[in-house]
This record gives sequence, structure tokens and C-alpha cells, in this order.
Amino acid sequence: MLSEYELQRQARIAANKARMDVLGLKEATSQVQMLTAPRRIRAPPAAGCKAAPRERPQSSRRSARVAGNPAVVYNESDLARAGLAEEERTKHDRRLLKENIREEVYGVQHLSALGSHTKEWTLFEDGYDKSGNRIYDKVSGQTCHQCRQKTLGLRTHCSECQSLHGVFCGDCLFMRYGENVEEALQDSEWKCPGCRDLCNCSFHRSRRGWAPTGTLYRRAVAEGFVSVAHYLVLNNLAPEARSAALPLMPKELADATRAELEREAAGCDRRSASPAGPATPCASGEAAQDRAAQRPQAPGEEEASASPSPARPSGEEAGEAPTGRRRGARRQSTLRSDVLGAVVKTGGMIAAGKPGAGKRAGGTGKAAPAVERVGRGLRTSSRLVAGRA
Repeated sequence: MLSEYELQRQARIAANKARMDVLGLKEATSQVQMLTAPRRIRAPPAAGCKAAPRERPQSSRRSARVAGNPAVVYNESDLARAGLAEEERTKHDRRLLKENIREEVYGVQHLSALGSHTKEWTLFEDGYDKSGNRIYDKVSGQTCHQCRQKTLGLRTHCSECQSLHGVFCGDCLFMRYGENVEEALQDSEWKCPGCRDLCNCSFHRSRRGWAPTGTLYRRAVAEGFVSVAHYLVLNNLAPEARSAALPLMPKELADATRAELEREAAGCDRRSASPAGPATPCASGEAAQDRAAQRPQAPGEEEASASPSPARPSGEEAGEAPTGRRRGARRQSTLRSDVLGAVVKTGGMIAAGKPGAGKRAGGTGKAAPAVERVGRGLRTSSRLVAGRA
């Protein structure tokens, strides 16, 4: 059963249709549509020619998967979609760095720039609600340079750059740099990690050619480091900064570094003890070679220097303490070097045609018998050194 409103509506519709019939609007509308509709005029076929049958178009699918085309990767960078090679993408897109393309080395100035704190900072409280969720605020919040989150809470202010690069939240400042944000706010001369050349955010590391660290705080703390900055600096020190960094290192790393320094010092002391002059505390191999090159050579030593000298034992090069067997091997090596030097020196003088060289070898001075005697002398000297004569 229709309601009263629906009955009134049907009555109005019927009245409107009757009025349109009286005015002739229906016929006028149909005529206008016929006049305005586009008509296709086909050319008549030529005499004696049949019209080609029309081919029915096949249905086309737009799906790349069904068509067999490679699927589109929407999370790939624009440089990758442009068809650049992996090396070219790495040069242009810093987000693709997975390992350092430049050497990461820190010096003594970075050790003095490392931060510290006297009061512990409680993580995940400042800027969080009672449920443990961060409070995001587009109006009153400030964006942290490290985590790039615009939340409520304490923020640092750099006295040097006075820019957004010096704005850090309390959690990032403590985990990444080992500093307390309350102590930083009380210090009027506090400088941000970027001004101290210590910023380890992904943007600054990628700009230097270093891969971003990711979540490295738990690993750094587990290995005994104060923060991520301490982990990076103390594990990538220049050789001259290792001794100064021992008080800041964890016990295990400090013991290993101290032992390495002692081994290097012992090896340098042994290399520096040479006939060219008094021993120095630590002389490098290049300095020793320079002293040997400046030393005047004896007559006939030029020919002997052209011959290869036997290599020193690896234990001496590594700076290890010589045992009894190694001392014997060193004496044998020294004796072998002296004998070979004398024999080769004589052979070189004979080959050069110097007068009296053949008499030194106990022969007539001819080149061919002298070379043969040099070979017999080498074999005899080796048997003497080995104790088999």
C-alpha cells in the first residue's frame, strides 16, 4: 500500500506528462535528437570489387603479468627505473649505500670531541605518553636531526651553527653520542655533533661515502661502548691516535690495542738497531732504507748489491722473541749471506773483466772456468752452512 506522499508524487508526474503531450514537447525532442545525431556516410564500393570483410578486434588485457611483461617495482628509486647501472646508481643515490666507498678514519681531534655525561638519561620517557607512544605534534613539536621525528620533548640547541642540524631529542643524543640533553641545555657553549665532525646520521654519513649504521646502539652497548659515536671512533682510529684512545676503550679492545702497540714498538726497536748509527726509539723501514742508501759503499760492493740477498726469517719481521732454533737459523742465514756475497762478488768481477779477479778465485782469470768455480763454491758453501761437509 502506497503512502500519501507517494500517491501525491505519482499524481504530479502524471499531470506533467499530460501537459507535455498538450504542448507537443515529446515530438519536438525526438526530432531534435534525429537532426543532431552524427551520421556516417560510407563511400559506395567500386564496380567489380568486393568489400573486404571486417575483422573483429580481439580483446586486449592491460595486465602486465598476463601479457608476460616484467612486473613494475614501485618501491625502486627513480635512478633505477631510469636504467642506470648499479655503480652509477650508487654514485647518484646515497640511499643505496650498503658499505663504505671511502675510508672511515678518526684522529686525535675526534677523541677530544667525544661527548660524556655525569647523569644517566632514562630512555623512552621524554616525549612519550602513559602508554609508551611518542607524542607527535605538528605545531608545538620539533624535528630531531637524528631520528627526524617531530614530537614533543626536550631538544638541544647548538651555540655554533644555530641551525636545525643542532636539534637532537634526548634519546638520540644519549644513544648515538653518549650525552645528556639536560646537561647540554645547561651548557651555553654546547656544540652539536655536526660541528664537532661526529654526526653519524644517515644523511651526513652517506654524503661522506659511508654506509648508514642503522640500529647500532644495542651492539655498541653489548661490547662495552658508551654510545654509537664511541663505537665508530674507537674502532676506526688512525695509527697515531691509538695510544691516546686507550682510556676510552672497553677493557677487551684496550688490551688488544695495547698488545699491538707493544709488538709494533718491539719490532721498530729491532729494525732501528743497525750499523749505520745509534738505535732510535722507533724507526720505520723507509728510514732504515734511506740510511743504507746514504752509507758509502766499499769497492766492488756495487756488483754484490745487484745479487738477491736471502730473506730474513718471518719471526724477526713480526717482532717475536727469537728462540734457540731461531737463533741458529739466524746465524746460518748470516753465514750464508756472507759466503754468497763473497762468491757472487768475485763472479761479478770476473764477468766484468776486472784484472786480478780470477786470481782471487784461485784460477787463471778466464770467464768460463771462473763461472764454473763460482757454482762449485756456492754448492760447497751451502754444505758447510748445513753442517754436511
